[in-house]
Amino acid sequence: MSENPVPVPGPARAGARPGRPRFSRDFWLLWFGQGVSSLGSAASDLAYPLLVLQLGGTPFKAGLVGLVSTGSRLLLRLVAGLVVDVCSRKRVLIWCDVGRAVTAGGLAAAVLTATAGYPLILGAAFLEGAFSVFFFSAERAVLPYLVPRARLSEAIAHNQVYLQAATIAGAPVGGFLFSLGAAVPFLVDTGSYLVSLAAVLGITTRLSGAEHQVQLVTSELFQGMRWVWRDRPGRASLAYLCAINAIVAAMPLGVIVGLRTAGVTPAVIGILLACGGIGGVAGALAVPQLRAKYRDGALLVALGWLWPPMLAVLAVSSAPWAVAIVIFVLATTIAPTQSIIFGYQTAHAPDELQGRVHSAVNLLSNAVTPLAPAAVGALVTWGGYPATGAALAVGALAMMACATTSRSIRQFSNR
Repeated sequence: MSENPVPVPGPARAGARPGRPRFSRDFWLLWFGQGVSSLGSAASDLAYPLLVLQLGGTPFKAGLVGLVSTGSRLLLRLVAGLVVDVCSRKRVLIWCDVGRAVTAGGLAAAVLTATAGYPLILGAAFLEGAFSVFFFSAERAVLPYLVPRARLSEAIAHNQVYLQAATIAGAPVGGFLFSLGAAVPFLVDTGSYLVSLAAVLGITTRLSGAEHQVQLVTSELFQGMRWVWRDRPGRASLAYLCAINAIVAAMPLGVIVGLRTAGVTPAVIGILLACGGIGGVAGALAVPQLRAKYRDGALLVALGWLWPPMLAVLAVSSAPWAVAIVIFVLATTIAPTQSIIFGYQTAHAPDELQGRVHSAVNLLSNAVTPLAPAAVGALVTWGGYPATGAALAVGALAMMACATTSRSIRQFSNR
């Protein structure tokens, strides 16, 4: 398949209006493929622990599957960034989809033939997570070739739409498919990766610039982190996003414990948490309009100031309607914040460092996220639900005091 000459990443197309992005056919192909595969992945994420339990495994073993999948992403994130910068990014996308389809299809075949043991399930979870981290590093790195630089934040917001939609629909779809048969979610997941593969193969835009001569040595793994650290606005925005991500990771456990203590049923809790996905979609869809009217720095600060009062509500009320409002409102702020910050990193990073910068940004912005649930668990045990809500509100207040007084945040811009 012939490819078009590579565009210069960044310049806006003639006639493009702020807030009204016009994306290419190839961008929408990639977007559609990822939307389908994200839904398949979300469904199989639920099916993995259900499969372990159905085969007689303990809840600990079921939880270990999720740890293995997450661990593979953390362990290989920097390596993935380096590979994406060295190799053809389109080939990385293709082979990752092939690898994910073979992994999910192989597990489905093992379930159908009653040969799916626990080690095989762990191996499949590790491989699917590993292929995914390479794929998403390559996907972010190719965006400047598919989208004008001025529209990168909006493109990332569009990607948030399918991620949030998959979050909303993934668990119900996965549960329904598993009820049809233990292998069905993995068969559907296989099909979703084949759809993504077909979409990538249909892209005609060249997705890499000149071949970058990079030595595969340990020092090269950290070039992305060095670039992020030297870029003052990027460094400040990542610290801000890291704080937000920590609160986001901490909230679900606190909400679940508080609501269960108040006698709320698990079914209702599930519906309330789904409000976060709905709010995420709403926030992502609002990004073009928000960025057309307000400066990026002003948006980051204004959206951030919604966090302290909303979290304070959790300190005084565990009423389901109040929790639903808090989750929805806060979720609407996440996609605009992430799209502005990630868009800046994607627009400003050199092409030869795109993969490593993307990996570094994801790693650093989630640096303390794994500790957040444990911290909230300790808070709930020690002080109960109201004290946990108050602690989160105080943390958000400190976060916003730092952000508001930071010149790098106030003047932040990805225009």
